[in-house]
Amino acid sequence: ATEVQSPVSGNGGIVSGSVGFASARQQHLNSALFNSTYNGVVQFPTTNLNPVEDTIDLWYYPNYDLPNNADETKHLFYCYKDATNYALIKIVNNRLRFRIVENGTNHTVTTTALGEGNTWYHIVCTFGPDGMHIYINDKEANYAVSDGLGYTGRIINGGLPTYFQIGNISAANTRYCNGYIDELRVYGYQGSPSYLEFLVDCPVDIQVIDPNGKIVDKFRNEIWGAQYIESDFNGDGSLDDKIIIPNPRQGNYTVLVIPEPGADPTDVYTLKVINGETKLIITQNAPIGDIDGEETFGITFTSEGVKLAKLLSPQNHAVLSNPVTFDWESIGYDGFRIEFSLDAQFKKHKKNLIIPNGWEWISETQYTPTEEEWNRLVKMAKRNRAIYWRVIATDAEGNIGSSETRSFSLNSQ
Repeated sequence: ATEVQSPVSGNGGIVSGSVGFASARQQHLNSALFNSTYNGVVQFPTTNLNPVEDTIDLWYYPNYDLPNNADETKHLFYCYKDATNYALIKIVNNRLRFRIVENGTNHTVTTTALGEGNTWYHIVCTFGPDGMHIYINDKEANYAVSDGLGYTGRIINGGLPTYFQIGNISAANTRYCNGYIDELRVYGYQGSPSYLEFLVDCPVDIQVIDPNGKIVDKFRNEIWGAQYIESDFNGDGSLDDKIIIPNPRQGNYTVLVIPEPGADPTDVYTLKVINGETKLIITQNAPIGDIDGEETFGITFTSEGVKLAKLLSPQNHAVLSNPVTFDWESIGYDGFRIEFSLDAQFKKHKKNLIIPNGWEWISETQYTPTEEEWNRLVKMAKRNRAIYWRVIATDAEGNIGSSETRSFSLNSQ
């Protein structure tokens, strides 16, 4: 749906009661102004929209002292079907609330306190397969109330009313929005600023390094707008870790998994990456005891989404006697080769197997070294007992990615 820039003249909108239209705020022309004098409502038509609307996107300028606001009636958006089916976005004191009422049941997310008034806020309220969310200035909000995060229904159960009402519940009502509203858009899909989420359950911490080498972890944040959140996401009573990166750069991301101090080696962890509605499990129920200092995983973010090469066998730290098949799986890649090295950073004595020259791509997701290639690995092991290996992957667009790194040793030198 395109923005309704002039609701009175030509786009089918209606102004009921008194609403001011002003150009008093830079970059937001024809903003609708609401206050104690302009207590009307701008009604935006819904007739050209899908009845399952997933995202409400607008700009809001609170024209008052937001941190000290004691008023709970500043409505920004209201969609009413009947007394038990409606949706609203409003300011409650100094918090932003997004509520959907379906057949009398409330589904609500309420942010923690907003920082200031007299500034523009870009607000995105969205819901869909992974529940309800609020984004403020392209960053997911922190929530004081989040019982709506599990809601995956629709804004109105069965057909929309004729209009969305903006800036008030109804004309001449005292529940007006004090401030400016501009650039309202309603989209029929779950939308938000593009983001990547990295989620790991206890008892480990995570670090993410973006394609430019910038780091986000529990102690530092070098990526603008990124968040590191500790919360009990899986409901088992222990804190889990999530890193959210908005507007991710295309390229290779490195994820490091680090055991928490004193973690039981028999405990297990699961690492996921989420790109919109796509959720990929990078590793599941992996024992803490298998981590040698830290575990490193790689994903590639492209214009087509997340791509991943995941090692299957041999297991990490395996002790091998004879040639074995190296096996992996892939999401989004169609060409592969295997790299071996004497150090985990692949800087020393690196070899690329797959004949004839070590740099050709294969389409299969497994490879068994020839006897000659295996003997070359045996010679490598004489210099250093551990040999590290990974899979390098490519796709038709030329994107290059890497799997996690594993190691093995040979029991005969």
